[in-house]
Amino acid sequence: MTFDCMERYGVQPDILAVNSLLSAICRENNQTAKASDFFERIKTKISPDAYSFAILLEGWEKEGNVVNAKSTFGEMVVRVGWSPGYVSAYDAFLMTLVGGNQFDEAMKFLKNDSADAILLWDTLVDGGLVPNLSMYKVMVELLCNNNDVDNAFRLLDVMIFHGAFPDSLTYNTIFEAIGMLFERDDPETAIEIWEYMVENHILPLEDSANALLIGLCDLDRATELRRYADEILDRRIRIYASTKGKLKSAFCKGNKNAREVYDYLSRKWKSS
Repeated sequence: MTFDCMERYGVQPDILAVNSLLSAICRENNQTAKASDFFERIKTKISPDAYSFAILLEGWEKEGNVVNAKSTFGEMVVRVGWSPGYVSAYDAFLMTLVGGNQFDEAMKFLKNDSADAILLWDTLVDGGLVPNLSMYKVMVELLCNNNDVDNAFRLLDVMIFHGAFPDSLTYNTIFEAIGMLFERDDPETAIEIWEYMVENHILPLEDSANALLIGLCDLDRATELRRYADEILDRRIRIYASTKGKLKSAFCKGNKNAREVYDYLSRKWKSS
């Protein structure tokens, strides 16, 4: 191979030469395995960089070889780590997984990166992908776990147009997000989720209503607590006994006005 003869002519092989040869081989149809063989042989002499791996990953993507893409990507992470500068390699790897019907696997690599996940999603959908219910569930969960509620709502709004009707498991992800957001001291987003659910008639509302009240109790948000407890009772949504206990503790530890609020709510429970 010409590369092996370079030193004979006083030319020192370097990573630029390695990458140029890898790129040339991968441009040929179904030759990524050949490029990989060369890579395996040369990497003990010349350390590969992120671009070396990106070239191979783009080759595996073109050939749809999920198994080898996973192997190459795993080695890339070990050798060069993670960096925003390696986006072309990440894109090639993720697109290979998606092309191999391994969307869930692709999302695992983006579990803490909702921005790139939604970018990948929009790219795929714009390119003609018709997502199924399972794919929507994975995305909604990922977005909720990263507090990207706006995009989670957007997907819930459009999924029926792809014939993927939300089921109880999809909405359970949203319910769980309310409690999670309170734990992260983000009551505003939790309230936003609740109001979205009410506005869009997402049933059942009991679990999310109780999660909302408990979260407001834990953060001592008395004004919002009274408002939403009142609203929930007006809607005839059942408040669990354990939640009532939390409300009683929250209001009764306050001043006289707070205790009067609890008495008012208590009378309303009994009459509802």
